[in-house]
Formats: sequence, structure tokens, C-alpha cells
Amino acid sequence: MSNRKPLSFAPSEGDIIHANLDPVHGDIQKEKRPYLVVSIRQFNEHFGLCMVSPITNGIGANGDAIGESPFFIDVESKRGRGERVTGKVIANQFATIDWRHPGYECSYTSTAKSEVLEEVKKALKVYANL
Repeated sequence: MSNRKPLSFAPSEGDIIHANLDPVHGDIQKEKRPYLVVSIRQFNEHFGLCMVSPITNGIGANGDAIGESPFFIDVESKRGRGERVTGKVIANQFATIDWRHPGYECSYTSTAKSEVLEEVKKALKVYANL
């Protein structure tokens, strides 16, 4: 059982938050799960929104391991700050969410290692053709 508390401050780039995006439309991962915040704190604070990519445990809906892709980035949270999170960030399934909306049940979990965030940003640049 987790002792996560609702977010009372804007999340920062690299934070791992838990959010409940159910119901969702399209291919975005649903249900309460961890997400990597990819937008900067100033944006998140000013607009009350944040861009996130879902983190999966590496097992697809059919029970098979997810394959390799430049958009699946191994993630591990920093030790000593919040819950330990491991899995894969699905960089190309990003969403913009209202982190203050009570229905999303957003809560801080931990912070990703800086190398993870850099890999996700590289993948997003490729995806967006920047």
C-alpha cells in the first residue's frame, strides 16, 4: 500500500507521477499507472498542464513482453527519493494532462535518473522529426 499524496505543486521535468487516465481515447495507456513528466516545471505551473509518457512494466495487454523500439526506454528512478520505479517509458504515447484535476488522481512517486530523461527527449525529437 502506497502513501502517495495528491500533487500540491507543479511537477517538474523528470518527475515520475502516478495518474489515472481512465477513461481514455486512442492508444494512450489507461488505468492508474506511473508516467514520466517530460514538460518543464514553468510550463506545468503556468498552464496547470503537464506532458507525460506512460511507464509500463514491459508486459503487453496480451501477456507477451513488449518488443524493442527506439521509443521504449528503460527507466529506473533515483534511489532514496520516493518509491522505486522500473520498467519502460513509452515515449511516443505522450499525453498532456491537467495535473490539478481531481479525477486524474495525480500523485508524486519519484524522480527518474537524468540519463532516462535525456533518452526520452531524444526519442521525442525523432518522433516529432525535430
